[in-house]
Amino acid sequence: MGTKRGRIVISARRPGGRRRTSTKVIGGRGRPRNPWVEWLYPRLLEEFDRLRKLGVKLEPPLLLQLAKEILSDNTDGYYARSVDDKGALIINKITSRWVQTFMEAHQIVLRTQSGKKQLSAAKILHIEKSVAFHLGELRRGFADGSLDEDAIANIDETHFVVDFDNGKTLGFSGEKHIKYADVVSGGEGLTMVVRLSGGASAQIFPPMMIFMNAEGNYPIRGVKDNVPGLTPVDARRLFSGQLLRAFRCRDELDAINADFKFLPPHATDPCQPADSFVIAQIKDAWKMKWNEKKMALINDNCWQNNVRKDGSWSGKLRNPGKSFFLELAAETVRTVN
Repeated sequence: MGTKRGRIVISARRPGGRRRTSTKVIGGRGRPRNPWVEWLYPRLLEEFDRLRKLGVKLEPPLLLQLAKEILSDNTDGYYARSVDDKGALIINKITSRWVQTFMEAHQIVLRTQSGKKQLSAAKILHIEKSVAFHLGELRRGFADGSLDEDAIANIDETHFVVDFDNGKTLGFSGEKHIKYADVVSGGEGLTMVVRLSGGASAQIFPPMMIFMNAEGNYPIRGVKDNVPGLTPVDARRLFSGQLLRAFRCRDELDAINADFKFLPPHATDPCQPADSFVIAQIKDAWKMKWNEKKMALINDNCWQNNVRKDGSWSGKLRNPGKSFFLELAAETVRTVN
């Protein structure tokens, strides 16, 4: 046709010198969208806006599942077995890249909720110094032969919190007030303990989940006592909170010529960066399965119907129960192993 690709060039004088910005195309001059994309975009945008207004915590993986579900649930026009003009299944073309393109087209960005928890600079410095001292001791022990590298197991950093309340959710660019809610004990700080072994037989051992049980009630409310593979433990009788120390199992440690060394919380990355990758895999697998459950709760209208102090609806989903999270932990470890 001879028409040049649309282009906008903006030049402005800034304190750091003149800068020039060139956009790829003028709005409306890009590649034409496929008919199925034109059909799905407004439906996905409408559902996204509905859930956003309800206060549901949204993220790209959940948006991906939402798009596929809209396509799967439809009975007229496009549906789960629909193909494009090249014969490829449409549902297989809905990928993370596709979701990113959808977000850019509708100015949907990751927004931060106020009050995000962060470590202070002093705390970070304390962690770094503690880890440096610990690693220095290990290096000297390896050098003089007093420590056997193959006989050392690092389990402290495998005690982590499954907390997906990272203070961020998807929203439209330019929004002033960002509020969302998740599920009680779902995306808000479950503690999961796993042991990671190294070497040729590296594996993730069965996980342990820690639930809040201040009264020490037994059996634990909402958890059956006869679940296969489940062993309930009363932390007050076994560990007594923070009383797990070397002196409490001195005889057992002396028998195997071993000892405990404790590092501060949040020391995983500087101390054992390789284990951070495994933990990230566990959390990713957990997040994927948790998002599937959230979609099921949304479809079943399982809301808690709570109202905030300002009169708005919180958008919290109903808690699926402790048994679900125990099964989810076991399934997550099996997936990563």
